[in-house]
Amino acid sequence: MCLGRLESPLRRNTKHNNLETILVLLLALDRSTLLQFSRKLLVVAVLRLRPVIKDMMRPSSLADADPDGPKNKEEVLARIREVRDSPGLKDYPLYSRSWKELCPTVVNEASRRIRVMQFNLLAEGLSADPEIKAPFEDGRFGKKSDKSTWGGFDSIQEPGVVLNFSTRKYRILEEILRHDPDIIALQEVDRYHDFFGPLLDHLGYDSRWSCKLDSPSLKFGYFSDGVSICWRKDRFDLIEDVTDNEVEFKEEQINVNHVLLTLKPKDWAGEPFVCVTTHLKAKATAENEQIRSKQITALLTKVTGFAREHNAGERILLCGDFNCDPFDIYKTEGGQRELDYRAICVPHIEESFPNICSAYPLMYAAENADAENSDKWLWTTWKRRTESGEIKHSIDYIYYDKNNFKCTQILLPPDSESVLEHRLPCYKYPSDHISIVADFDFI
Repeated sequence: MCLGRLESPLRRNTKHNNLETILVLLLALDRSTLLQFSRKLLVVAVLRLRPVIKDMMRPSSLADADPDGPKNKEEVLARIREVRDSPGLKDYPLYSRSWKELCPTVVNEASRRIRVMQFNLLAEGLSADPEIKAPFEDGRFGKKSDKSTWGGFDSIQEPGVVLNFSTRKYRILEEILRHDPDIIALQEVDRYHDFFGPLLDHLGYDSRWSCKLDSPSLKFGYFSDGVSICWRKDRFDLIEDVTDNEVEFKEEQINVNHVLLTLKPKDWAGEPFVCVTTHLKAKATAENEQIRSKQITALLTKVTGFAREHNAGERILLCGDFNCDPFDIYKTEGGQRELDYRAICVPHIEESFPNICSAYPLMYAAENADAENSDKWLWTTWKRRTESGEIKHSIDYIYYDKNNFKCTQILLPPDSESVLEHRLPCYKYPSDHISIVADFDFI
C-alpha cells in the first residue's frame, strides 16, 4: 500500500477527520508497511518539534544580553579598541594579511562588487576555561557529561588570556571589521542572540542563525553553537530564508546544519542570488568523509532547487567549514607512507555541480601541502594539541557560480614564518581558523 495517502494528512495541521482517515488506513497496512510508516511518523514529529527545541536552545531565552554591553555602533567600536589596547593584548596586533589579485575587475560600478567572508569563530563552549562554571551546570539539557579543558588547546601560552571569551569575542569582531565584508558566513557561533547578532546589527548587518541540535558544546554545559549568515542592511534585501538541520535527500533525512538565504541587491537593478553556509561532519576518517560527501550533495541539491524556486537561477554562493582537505589523506606507519582514505567530498562538488568553483585555488595532491611547501598552498586552520599533535589543513571554502560571478581577489593566510609557535588560537588571532575572504564581480 502506498504511504502517500497517509503522509498527506500528517504533513498538514491534522484535523479530526484526517485522524479518522489515518486510523482506517492503518487497519489496511501489512507489518512491513506499518514499520515504514512508523519511521515516517517519527520524522514528521521531529520536524514539528524542531522549532520548539531550537527556541529552547536560544541563548537569548536562557541568558540576558550584557546590560553593560555596547548599545550602538560607536560603543561597539570603542569596546573593540579597548580590548585591542588592553595590557595583555596591546603588544600583539592581529596577524598582517595581504591580498592576491586573480584577475582585473570587469565592472565599473562599485555596487556590482561584493566581498564575502567565511569564518569559523571557535565556539566558547569548545574552548572554555575548566575553572569557570558552565551556564548549564544544572543539567537542563541532560547530565553534563564532561568538563571543558580549553577545548584541548593545551599548548597555548596563557590560555586564560588567549581564550578568555569576554575579550576574544571582541577580537573576533575586530578581525571581521578590518576586512569590511558585505556578506559573512560564520560557524561555531554559540553566543548569537546575546552577543554576535545584536552587535553585528549595531554595525550595520542583518543576520540569520541556525542552531546545531547535536552541538558538542552541550556536553560541556554550554550553549549550542550553530551557523550564521550576515549581510549589509544597506546593500541587500532579504527575500527568503531557511534555517535548518536536516535535508531530505532520496527519501533519507540527512543531518546538516545550514542557513540558506535569497538576497537581492539594493543599490543596482541586480537579480536575486542565493547564499548558503554549513558546517560538515568533523574528524578525519574514511567513514566521516563518506558522510561529508552525502551532506554536501544533499545540501547542494536543495540549494539549486531553492535558487530556481526563488528566481535566483544558478547565482549561488556557498561558504563553510567542510572539515576536509581537497586531497587524499595519507598516514605513516613503520616508516612507510600509506593511503589512509580518499578525498570524496570536495572533488565531488565540482564533478557533480560543474558551474560551481572554489574562490581559493585547491591543491589536489597531499605532497603539495606538507611543511616544506607550506607557502605554496592556502591553509585555513593550523593548531597544536597534545592529543593530536600539530595539524595544518585547508578545510574552509568559498564556492561560487562562475557563470554569474567573477572572483577578482582573495585574502591570503598570514605568512607562515610570522605565526607564533603555539599556532592558533594565540595572542595574535582569536580562533583556530583564519577568516578567508574573496571579492566578486556580478557579471
